[in-house]
Formats: sequence, C-alpha cells, structure tokens
Amino acid sequence: MSGDEQRTIRLRVALVYAAFVLFALAVVVKLLTIQLVEGEQWMARAEHVATAYRTVAPDRGHIYSEDGRLLATSVPEYEVRMDTRADGLTKAVLDEHLDSLCWHLARLFPERTANTWKRELLDARARGERYHLLKRKVDHDTMRALKDLPLFRKGRYTSGLIIEKRTVRVRPFGRLAARSVGYVLRDSSAIGLEGGFNEELRGVTGRRLERRLTGGVWMPIEDGNGTDPVPGSDIHTTIDINLQDVADAALAAQLRKHGAHHGTVVVMEVATGYIKAISNLTRTADSTYVEDLNYAVGTISEPGSTFKVAALMVGMEDGLIDIHDSVDTEGGRKRYYDRIMRDSHDGGYGRITVQRALEVSSNTGISAVVHRAYDKDPQRFVDGLRKLGLDRPLGVRIPGEGIPILRSPGDDGWSGVSLPWMSIGYEVALTPLQTLAFYNAIANDGRLMQPQFVSHLSRDGRLVKRCEPVVLKER
Repeated sequence: MSGDEQRTIRLRVALVYAAFVLFALAVVVKLLTIQLVEGEQWMARAEHVATAYRTVAPDRGHIYSEDGRLLATSVPEYEVRMDTRADGLTKAVLDEHLDSLCWHLARLFPERTANTWKRELLDARARGERYHLLKRKVDHDTMRALKDLPLFRKGRYTSGLIIEKRTVRVRPFGRLAARSVGYVLRDSSAIGLEGGFNEELRGVTGRRLERRLTGGVWMPIEDGNGTDPVPGSDIHTTIDINLQDVADAALAAQLRKHGAHHGTVVVMEVATGYIKAISNLTRTADSTYVEDLNYAVGTISEPGSTFKVAALMVGMEDGLIDIHDSVDTEGGRKRYYDRIMRDSHDGGYGRITVQRALEVSSNTGISAVVHRAYDKDPQRFVDGLRKLGLDRPLGVRIPGEGIPILRSPGDDGWSGVSLPWMSIGYEVALTPLQTLAFYNAIANDGRLMQPQFVSHLSRDGRLVKRCEPVVLKER
C-alpha cells in the first residue's frame, strides 16, 4: 500500500471519529439544556400528561314500593383480571405463591380445580397476557376475599391483581312489576319508571383530578377544583307489593288456564289514579310466563265490548239514546251495507231495552241504537267520544304510551260500516290503561284521572317532590 493510500485511510478514520465526538458533545449539551434550562417546563408537561380531570359517576336513586320495600337498587359488581407480567411479579414470587393461590381460587370458584387454575395462569403468563380474565360478576364479599388470598394480598404491583368495579341494577322482587319498574340498558337509555324518571334517578356527575400510576391505575388527588357527584333521588311508587303479588299470580293462573300468549292486569285507586298493581305477562317458548312487554301502557288494540259503555254514554249525553228505549236484535244478524254483524248470542235476544242490550253485550242491539241516532251525523258521535278524552294519550311518566286511534268521517279507513262497528269497540284502538282510566272516571263521578305510578321523590330521607293526583278532565 502506498503512502498516499495510507494517508487517505487515516484521514477518513479521523473524520468519522470527529463526527462521533461532535454527536456525543451535542447529546451532552442537549441533556444539560433539558436538565438545567428546560427542566421545569418538561416536568410540568409530564405532570399534565400524567394527570387529568375524570368524571365521577353518582349513585343512582332507589325505587321503592308504597310501603318502602326496594323494587330496584344498585349494587357493586366486580370483574377480576390479572396482569401476569406485572413489574413485581417475578418468576421467584410466582413460584413461591402459585400453588397456594390456585388452591384458594379453587375453593372460591369450584368450577375449576387447583390444577386447572395453575395451568391457566402459567399459560397466560407464557403468552404475556397483561389483562387476563379470571372471573366476571363477582360480588363484594368475594372480591374482599380475593384480595386477601396468597400473592394477591401483596398488592397490584407485585401480584398483578386487577379489580374493576361496575354498578349493576337489581330488582329484589324479580318479575313483580318488572317491566313497569323498568331497567337501564347498556347504552344508558332506560325503560319503565327507570326511563320516565331517569333525570331524577341518575343524579349529577362529579369531576375530580386524578393521576395515572404504573399499570394504568388512576389515583384521585386533591386540587380544590373538583366537584362531588350528586346522588340521584329515590322514587317512591304507588305499588302495593302485596296486591302486586296477588295480581301477578291471578293473571298467570288465568293465562295458563286459557292457554293465552299474553295478558295484563292493572289495579287503580279510583279517587287518585294511583296504580296499586300492574302485571304484564308473556308466554315463552318453554311455556313459562315472564314480564317482557308493558302491554298495559304501550300496546293499543281494539277494546271490543268494553267500548259499548262509551258509545251509549255519548248517545245519552246528547239526549239521543235512553236506557229504556227498545231495540230489535234482529235474530242475532244485522246487515250494514255489505257486511253482516253477528250478535254475541246465536239467534239474538229478540226485542229488548237498551239497558238489557248492554247487560248481555248484544252487538246487534248496541250498534242498532247508535246507528239509528248518528247515521245522519257520525261526526257528532266521534266528537262525543273525544269529549270523553278517548282520543288522547294519558301522559303517564312511563315512556312508550300507545296513541289512541279514533277516526273521523273523511279520514283514511272511514266507511259506511265504521259507525256501527265503532259502537261495539272495533275500528278504534286504546291501550288497556286508557280503557281502565275511562272506567275509573265513571266510578269517580266523571273525573278522568291521570294514572300515577309515583307518589313522591326523596333524597337522603328528605322530601324532594310530591306527585299530586292529576285531573285530566272534569265531568
């Protein structure tokens, strides 16, 4: 190798060495700058990243029966997981405690043996799982027992134990009034009284500053700027749980007796409109009955013969029908245009009074007197039904109330047979609760009461609001 080539190589090596030295000096200068000049700025930024204002969920209010028994309440439920690669969970620590831990786990959760638990934990560690599920839906007492097991009692950093709290809503009385009491869905929407009084029940969310620790755990810190959550109000219903039990059992017995798919029963206090019992049962595939849909509040259907009273009341109020008038039931068959109406009794009842026609629920008798009175002016009949409040919802606080159907002449679906068929409860539609409210008004001297499910609201034992009876229409 010539002298020139050697000089060239030495020059290149010197340049590379100088570049490394300059780079190292630059790193040192930057480190000193960060530490001595920009240190406070970066510390503040790190503190900001590691802390955040987080929401604090309030306690949801309870729902009580009339006599103070719990119909719905919130209880804590826990999901237990394990960080099998926690910083403090060394092989030595795990080997020391694994056998005793798995023995205790098998006693707490006997669906798995100690060997099964051991194999599961070792496999999870081999896979490097940082969030391995041990058990869902763990109650509070079991959670406390878990935290005292070998290894787990050493804390999260060493054991990797992760306990996540959830709040679940439970109904101590099971299916009794379950659909009317309601429940909260996963998307935070709610049905039944849970939905109708959701604003009052859910309370006000709080806000507090928290610091994130190793492992993603958030620890509250006090800075004086947070706000405490405000618990929700408690709802005190008008439900008499003893009467509810009787109503539910009676409805179930009748549904089984007749092989019915579903049914509803509602008990209303006449003077106040307070609902004392409400049961809605649906037959399942295995022939048991469950509270599935709120038929009383939400399902409209043709009321049938229960509507005959309303039809006669309109005629009597207008002075066009008298209970002592006579009517021919026409052998149990009466033609209206191209349709034949059949009586409730084969062959009819002959000539009877209007009062008797109602007593025996004669289709041909009731339709004949109504048709005779309003054939020339059916709108007057419809207007009379509207005056009784049969065209409007009741405005109950349970979401999903059905909207009545009450057509007028000229509406889609109106025909020459609409008047006689409406008089016996067809071509109209009401919910069972709306029908009940109408009959309750008759018993209440003409006062139409709004059905009420709640008597008052409270918080910490103090009255927040009283729900007074509401008169929708006077006589």
